[in-house]
Amino acid sequence: DPAIITKKVDEACVLLEKEGTAAFPQFQGKGSPFLFEGTYIWIHTLAESRMLMHPIKYKMVGRELVGLRDKHGKAFFVTMNDLVRERGAGWVEYQWPIPGSDEFTRKISYVKKCTMADGVEVVIGCGLYSYSDEDVAKLDVQ
Repeated sequence: DPAIITKKVDEACVLLEKEGTAAFPQFQGKGSPFLFEGTYIWIHTLAESRMLMHPIKYKMVGRELVGLRDKHGKAFFVTMNDLVRERGAGWVEYQWPIPGSDEFTRKISYVKKCTMADGVEVVIGCGLYSYSDEDVAKLDVQ
């Protein structure tokens, strides 16, 4: 449900504005309110596109993501950062594996610019793997 995704990202931003990186553990592990309905929140820096927190793919943490492309060649982290720089928030479509799988599937993620307590500008993202075409038609997807 796109409305739940945007609500969770907004809640994450409020938390990061107050607590910064000290809030990261709240996004990880069983019982986290930010791991829900088969999806999760991740956080990357706006300036370098460096992954700061990913609750599932730990190996991505610390990695610069500018060169990362999906199976169709889309540099989706570049698209995300351009979008939040221009509009503050929005939806991006790309191919990504569902948690627990290596198989790529269509994912639509909501990304939002947020400034953490320490002043670092980040992008908070959360994606949908299952949705109706009707839901997607209502979104302005990049």
